[in-house]
Parts: sequence; structure tokens; C-alpha cells
Amino acid sequence: MTYDFLRNGDNKLNEGASGDLLRHVESTLGIPVPRVWKEFLAFSNGAVLSDEIRLFPARWDPAKYDSEDEDDDPEEDLISTNLDPDELPDLDEKVLIIGRYCDSDLFCYRRGDAEKDDPPVYFFNHEEVELEKDSDNALEFLRKYNVRFRPENIRKEKRALFLKQALAVIEVLLIVAGILALVTGLAWLFAFEKH
Repeated sequence: MTYDFLRNGDNKLNEGASGDLLRHVESTLGIPVPRVWKEFLAFSNGAVLSDEIRLFPARWDPAKYDSEDEDDDPEEDLISTNLDPDELPDLDEKVLIIGRYCDSDLFCYRRGDAEKDDPPVYFFNHEEVELEKDSDNALEFLRKYNVRFRPENIRKEKRALFLKQALAVIEVLLIVAGILALVTGLAWLFAFEKH
């Protein structure tokens, strides 16, 4: 599988992880990493997609850590994140966390799916404390977030949202105008009947 479509100005990619490092992750965590996700990590050991999605590296390389770069967090890698027992305290199911959206919602695989070649990717909604299927496979997941936050798509989403909100406001104004017309008509009717 090729991930070259991720090479664009919106994404920050890293040098790929070695096979030894990926085997170290699996032995440290005691679970396999899905084959396709290992392929992605071999392509780019973690990534930032459009400033919103942080995909964790297998392990941070201290020699490459840049404290000035807000995208670098040595505690956000597969090993550190998945060894922290308090990461998902309210979720009954075991997961393999692979990244996060903004600051708190997480992307993960179900640990029961970890031996599959290309299982679905799940989104952990921290407000609802539940897993929601995000994508059927890794390629769909990466394509979805590679495209979603491109400036032209954000503009389209904002225009669509503006139109939806404008129509909602117009609808409310029409309802209010209808109610006012009805009240005014009833007032005139009562005033006319009195005379």
C-alpha cells in the first residue's frame, strides 16, 4: 500500500520507523500492531494531518525531539500512551491508541482486532465515553483526514454551515412574522367586533 498521497503542504510526516522499533513496540505492549498500521509507521513514524490529527509515532527519538515544535510531545507515542492505565479510565474495552483529534478525542484499534491485517479504526468520544467506528480500514481513515482539513474543503464546510444557519434564521423570522401577523389580525378582529 502506498501512502504518498499524504505528501502535501497540509501534513507533517516523519522518517519511517525501523522494523526493529516496531517489533520493540509489539513486545513492550504485549500485543501485535495491525500489519497495515506497521506499514504506515514504516512510511512515516507518526504524522500530523492538517494541524488537527496527531498520529503517534512508535517511539519518540530523543535525538530528533524539538521542544520548540508544538507537534512534538515525547509522551505521545504508541508505547507511552498505551502503557498509561489512566488514559481511558471509563472505557471497559481494551484498545490500541494510535492518535488523537485536537486535544482529547482519540483514534484507536480494538485490541481484539489487533491481529487482523487491516481492521476498522475507531474514534473514542470522551464526552460520550464510547467507541464509534470511524473508518473501515487504515487507508479510508488516512484519506478521510488527509482531505477533510484542506483549506478548500474547510471553506466549503463553512459556506454550507453558513447557508444552513441562514436558512434556520430565516425560518425562525418567518415563524415570528406569521405569529405577529396572526396576533395583529386577531387584535383587529376583536377591535372591529367591539365597534
